[in-house]
Amino acid sequence: MDSRNAIEISDLHYRFPDGTVALQGVTLTVREGEKVGLLGPNGAGKTTLLLHLNGLLRGPDSSVKVFGEAVSRRAIKSVRRRVGLVFQNPDDQLFCPTVYDDVAFGPQNMGLEPHEVHRRVNDALREVGMEGADKRSAFHMSAGEKKRVAIATVLAMDSVILALDEPASNLDPRGRRELIELLKTIGRTQIIATHDLDLARQLCARLVVLSGGKVAADGASETILSDHQFLHAHGLA
Repeated sequence: MDSRNAIEISDLHYRFPDGTVALQGVTLTVREGEKVGLLGPNGAGKTTLLLHLNGLLRGPDSSVKVFGEAVSRRAIKSVRRRVGLVFQNPDDQLFCPTVYDDVAFGPQNMGLEPHEVHRRVNDALREVGMEGADKRSAFHMSAGEKKRVAIATVLAMDSVILALDEPASNLDPRGRRELIELLKTIGRTQIIATHDLDLARQLCARLVVLSGGKVAADGASETILSDHQFLHAHGLA
């Protein structure tokens, strides 16, 4: 069976309240099951684009669709169940006394029965290799462990699209390797904003390069990453 379009972005523009232009006519389609790397230097618009995928920022209702459904005020709950956003800093995502409470927060707010919340928490922690950590506090964890728990919070929502913002930032070499292996195994559609070219090469068959809020390139990873002149010109060398 052919895959569907998981994300459709059409001529997306965004300007911050202070007048700063962040996105200028971005058009992009991501197929279900793809792992797409979103490359660009700081200020290129990567995070701003991710924030549009689950409605934390919104352009015109027709500019972003998730499985054909416009990211609108009316559809926001449905969209946020499908698109799990993992922030660059896990401390922005983990705020409860225990890991269990952090991972259970989303399912509980969906109104699920306690037994279903418990099942989802256990399944999500097992999927990220953090089973048995439910009674621990994320505040006392390593950066790598926090990243895993942050990913578990969106897996527990049964998200089918993962939008990850600089997932390898602040990780030591071992933590980075373990995160890459995790993202390889958990599947789902993934959109990974990063300036880590090696991570992008290992995880993503396709890359989209943002520069100045515009799509500067969209193609096979090896083709883009082998063009050193292009990478240098767009702050990625």
